[in-house]
Amino acid sequence: MTREPEGKKYNSVAIAFHWVIAVLVIFMLFWGRYMTDLPKGSYERLEGFQLHFSIGITILLLSVLRLIWRLMNPAPKLIPTMKKHEKILARGTHYLFYGLLIILPLAGWATVSTSSLDVPIIFFDLFQWPWFPGVHDIENRKIIYEVFKEMHVTIGWLVLGLVVLHVLAAIRHALILKDGALKRMWPGK
Repeated sequence: MTREPEGKKYNSVAIAFHWVIAVLVIFMLFWGRYMTDLPKGSYERLEGFQLHFSIGITILLLSVLRLIWRLMNPAPKLIPTMKKHEKILARGTHYLFYGLLIILPLAGWATVSTSSLDVPIIFFDLFQWPWFPGVHDIENRKIIYEVFKEMHVTIGWLVLGLVVLHVLAAIRHALILKDGALKRMWPGK
């Protein structure tokens, strides 16, 4: 496939993936903090974690599909007026998003799967989601649980930092540089 000309918009599928995943990720960053403050052992906390897991798996599936779409449909070239270091930062941020939005839900899935609570994972009240392969049946999995839990929390903070950086860059492009970069990922014409 050929690359699109510089400055051209992303295609509608890429735009849809971007905004759906963005909304879900921002919701999850707040929801993750909220649900951990719910009383331990309460029905509300269990339901909160089930929702968190279901949305996390949705983000994982959408991120994998988005990555596949991106590999088959390369992104338009970056805005030609961007400086070299800005292009490196933009590409690096995008690559980090792709990686972390796959690793973050995988770490969450592994955390749930190694928990001593053995609470079944119910995907949006539709069906039971399987445990992460190979970790649920490990005999003394407490240490593994702690590693995956810490990984999940740490990556969550990294994603929050990337979201802030990404939003600030979009605001800079829209309000200061006025170079049309934000319009490339905005729905519509």
